[in-house]
Amino acid sequence: MGKVMCNLILLGVFFFTIGCTYHVNPPKFDIDSNLVKPFSGNSVVNIIGTGLNKGERAINYHEMKTSPRTILVDFNQVTKNSVEQIKGELIKNGIRITDNAERQIRFTANNVEWERWAGGAVIAIYFEFEVETTAGYKKKYLVQGGSPANIDRALGGAITKAVEAVLQDERIISYIQYGQ
Repeated sequence: MGKVMCNLILLGVFFFTIGCTYHVNPPKFDIDSNLVKPFSGNSVVNIIGTGLNKGERAINYHEMKTSPRTILVDFNQVTKNSVEQIKGELIKNGIRITDNAERQIRFTANNVEWERWAGGAVIAIYFEFEVETTAGYKKKYLVQGGSPANIDRALGGAITKAVEAVLQDERIISYIQYGQ
């Protein structure tokens, strides 16, 4: 009887959540300094979030054109969190951040998709973004984040992985330090 009741409750929760709208609110996580290439200097740069007019929009289930439920992500917040974390790491390493710096790095959040892994026990996020320097270097990235049944933490983790990916890029580090 207990197993049947548990299954009925799970089925009810499943049907109740289908069609519901969920607004993702990603937390910020600490950057793993072991994953960031070492750098330092007295450079001056500016990190700019571009594409800030995207606002909140529904994201798709990975590799599908639709989603089994409506999940809304605020791309302005994703960009803002990413830029703030990059700036924080640069400041920790002695890099000055100013709005009128000649060296600029533009960060654009392009796409976020989600899916379930491990039979639904883990929610995965795919975060696609690009970085461009005023020296002409441009690169697209795709990172993944995952969290046990929590899409907020999954996106927050993906943003952190995005920052770590940018700060592992030797061309970006060289640009920050030497302008090249």
